[in-house]
Amino acid sequence: MRNKLFIIGAIFIVIIGIEVLGYNTINRTEHVVVADDCTLTLEANIKEFNTFGSDNFTCTGLTWDASDNSFWIGDYGALNFGDMLVPRVVEIDKDLRKVLKVLEVSDVLSDGDNLQGVAYDQNNNSLWLAVGDSCKNINKDGKLIYEFNLGKYSSYKANGICVDNDTLWVLCYSKYLLHYDKTGNLIKEFNFNYKGQDQICIYEDTILATIGADYTGENNYVVSIAKETDASMSVKYQVKGAYAVEGIAVVDGKLYIVNDGLYHDAKIKESYISIFDINTP
Repeated sequence: MRNKLFIIGAIFIVIIGIEVLGYNTINRTEHVVVADDCTLTLEANIKEFNTFGSDNFTCTGLTWDASDNSFWIGDYGALNFGDMLVPRVVEIDKDLRKVLKVLEVSDVLSDGDNLQGVAYDQNNNSLWLAVGDSCKNINKDGKLIYEFNLGKYSSYKANGICVDNDTLWVLCYSKYLLHYDKTGNLIKEFNFNYKGQDQICIYEDTILATIGADYTGENNYVVSIAKETDASMSVKYQVKGAYAVEGIAVVDGKLYIVNDGLYHDAKIKESYISIFDINTP
């Protein structure tokens, strides 16, 4: 009886842990991405967080700020499951040498919010956060500007987010890629359901999305998604050295992927940034 209670308790803890991380237990059939003849294999140049004077933190989300010439990295706010959450957004200089600013965002997040995607909005020099059930727009002082709920899509969890001129793209943890205006009106839903889908950014008028979550192997990919019609997809890159992908950005011909190898006990057990040269044929 004691063993049965232990097993039931362990299962309960796993389920709660999944929910805390923003993942859901909806039954679904996920597609698995594999490289094809057109997929380029990229090798990473690794920059650990200590290169810009920071300790490890549970990174979630990455975006490029064209106004400040800097990166913003989301911080889930706890190094271990069960720790009290203190979510932040951290600004890093372009050369990854120093921390420029830290925004504490506990005041704008609700108890059930799970900070995941981060996107810079050049139109009002602000940041958008994907936090599970909703998306929130904050200024660079960490104050709330606007927010909207995902409504019937909330159970699929907003995970990745990027700004596309006057609109937003939101990648759910499962099943959907959603296109919104900035007041939260849905423009279009796309079926998009791949194992390990996570973060997105705009690049050359397409959407790049990370797929994989292979923490100890090399089956991690960046795919290119057409923004119009049926959101057709191609497997653009296999990203070696990105074992715990949590955010993506492209700047000056380089692909940046932030990895949370410490929290996920990945092959590289550190918080680090993988940098890939995508100008090389």
